[in-house]
Amino acid sequence: MLRARNFNISFHGWPRSVQIAVTIALVVLVGVIDVLTGEELSFFVFYFIPVSFAAWTLGKGWSTWTAFLCTLAWLGVEKVSGHSYSHPSLLAANLLIRWLSYTLMARLFFNLKQSRLELHQYANSLETRVAERTASLEERVAELEMIAYSASHNLRAPLRAIEGMADGLRDFVPDHQEAAESLRRIRASARRMDQLVVGLVDFVEVTLVQPEVRPMALAPVISEVVDDQLRRFPEKKPEVTMEMEAPLVSANNRLVHRIASELVSNALKFCDDGRPRLEIRWNESPEERIRVIVRDGGIGISPQHQKRIFGLFEQLHCYDKFGGIGMGLATARRCVEKMNGRIGVQSNGEGTGSEFWFELPKARRFKSSEKC
Repeated sequence: MLRARNFNISFHGWPRSVQIAVTIALVVLVGVIDVLTGEELSFFVFYFIPVSFAAWTLGKGWSTWTAFLCTLAWLGVEKVSGHSYSHPSLLAANLLIRWLSYTLMARLFFNLKQSRLELHQYANSLETRVAERTASLEERVAELEMIAYSASHNLRAPLRAIEGMADGLRDFVPDHQEAAESLRRIRASARRMDQLVVGLVDFVEVTLVQPEVRPMALAPVISEVVDDQLRRFPEKKPEVTMEMEAPLVSANNRLVHRIASELVSNALKFCDDGRPRLEIRWNESPEERIRVIVRDGGIGISPQHQKRIFGLFEQLHCYDKFGGIGMGLATARRCVEKMNGRIGVQSNGEGTGSEFWFELPKARRFKSSEKC
């Protein structure tokens, strides 16, 4: 491909007078060879060489004139060879056919050249647009990173100051119940706002990250998550059933850990006062995906809210009872999407428990001849 491009550039770098001279020389050369070879019928196509050269280098007008010159050259070969026709109309028809053939070939090559130039121009414009959009996206990503940094540091500092001042003022009003309650609410609101900022920063970081996806086993990650969450909620003492000898998936270990942590912690947190039930299993879908299912016996979710809960800052239940900031499932959804997966929930309504699931692509099996 590179050789052909350089060859084409060298042609167009010639002076126009040289291009014209080469075209005429090609016409004469083909005519002379035609005479020497005895004017074989198969030699007809060799007249396309100067026509094609003219169309490619000189343009549409000169290629038409070259077609006419080739026709005259063939007529000259006929005269030199002494070939005679039984009727003048046969000669005229032969001339017309050859002239039309050469002209059509000239137009064909000219149109081919124009299409090639248009394609080259479109490719250049496409590269320019891609570069511009890439630069724009990089600029927006940098802005989001700056916002995340600002939220993580500049916004949280005043909140910590408010919480600290509320703690300090509480010592001055130990016997004033109304003032103490107001300070408690201030501290709780500042703490909740700080959690919202942290959750938003986590969501932005997950959005910006480009995770490295590789084949991984789910069982060790899920087991580690369950152990961590059981230590986090020691009072729950759930009944745990886990079946996780699943095939390898194409995923990122850290993101899978975050997804599983969110689903398992929700299963333990949003439960009735009785002993919670936690069931984790897997199955394989027809689309070569592995689905991990986290089933609980908790408070359940109404069908009309099952899509809504994966949005930002969405909470269906009282904060004072269950806590949370409405960011966990939104972050889990973004983690799954980053790995080309899906997430969802199934529940028959309140009081029936919930079945959260997420799907990840099954790891590709490499053949012995393929390079990993």
